[in-house]
Amino acid sequence: MLSVQVTRIAGYAALVEAVFRLLRRIAGRIAEALVAPLQCTDHIEEAGGGGKASASEHRRRDVVTGRSRRSTNTRVLSSEIVRRAEFVARSNAPVLIRGEWGTGKGCLAELIHQRSRRSQQAIVRVDCAGMPDEVIESQLFGYEPRLRPPEGQAREGAIERAVGGTLYLHEIGEISVATQAKLLRVLKEKEFVRIGGLRMIRADWRLLASTSIDLEKAVADGRFRADLYYRINVLPMILRPLRERPNDVLLLACELLAEWNHENGVNRVFHPSAFEVITKCNLRGNIVELENCVRRTAALAVGELITADEFTCNQGCCLSAMCRVGVRVELREGLIMSMSRRELL
Repeated sequence: MLSVQVTRIAGYAALVEAVFRLLRRIAGRIAEALVAPLQCTDHIEEAGGGGKASASEHRRRDVVTGRSRRSTNTRVLSSEIVRRAEFVARSNAPVLIRGEWGTGKGCLAELIHQRSRRSQQAIVRVDCAGMPDEVIESQLFGYEPRLRPPEGQAREGAIERAVGGTLYLHEIGEISVATQAKLLRVLKEKEFVRIGGLRMIRADWRLLASTSIDLEKAVADGRFRADLYYRINVLPMILRPLRERPNDVLLLACELLAEWNHENGVNRVFHPSAFEVITKCNLRGNIVELENCVRRTAALAVGELITADEFTCNQGCCLSAMCRVGVRVELREGLIMSMSRRELL
């Protein structure tokens, strides 16, 4: 009798294991099918490069950084934002994209460009944060050399390279008031002069701008020109942080894991307990923090099934989790030693 019961238990265990393997394969195929249609087929150009890259090189670039990798385009955006972007893309009016850091503002700008009539031309991105006035103006307007060729060589600015296409100003709220005045004139007249030049250049382009700061407060404090604010805030689009989109978190986490599996030739899947950990995370870093969390956990997982215990936040090794509960931390030999509680964020 005992041997019969043992045989039955072994049979049930084998059946459960077989069903689990089947479900794991199905989940992997579904995740891959969701990621595959999101490949980026258009191109983007980074301001500050020595020249224009070929169209094939642009198509291989990531929509945020310009590096070669798989696209993170529409998957980071809610369906509501994607639908609205379809309408916004139809016009040539300026668009102001607002949201916290890591919410996908660059992805939305690329999507609007892809759906617009200017999609056959380049979208040129300029990162405005942390740049001195001389550098940002040179990036935007280009310059004429004081020396005659070949000692000096003229350089096109981002506005010239965006002719017929789209100019995307990332973190426009960081531009100084002096540069804002020059940018305002270009927006009004659609013409400009290179730094050090005399010839007036006309340019037809569309402006997309993004910011993570409170522009209304910046206007009230005199850090941002009111006339420029009204000029760029024609079509505002607001991206909610990921913690306010709980329905998108799990789907995005599965897609990120499927991408990691594809890159590393493995087939890891989440255990239901892992989903509980992900949904409880505050994700102050939004999509970037979620991507780092998924990749870190997948890389350190023992087996193909990722459980809740394998997340670093459950092992006392996640700085983001420690900061959220207000714990002062000390790094020592790869471990996080909690010292005293205080408000960090």
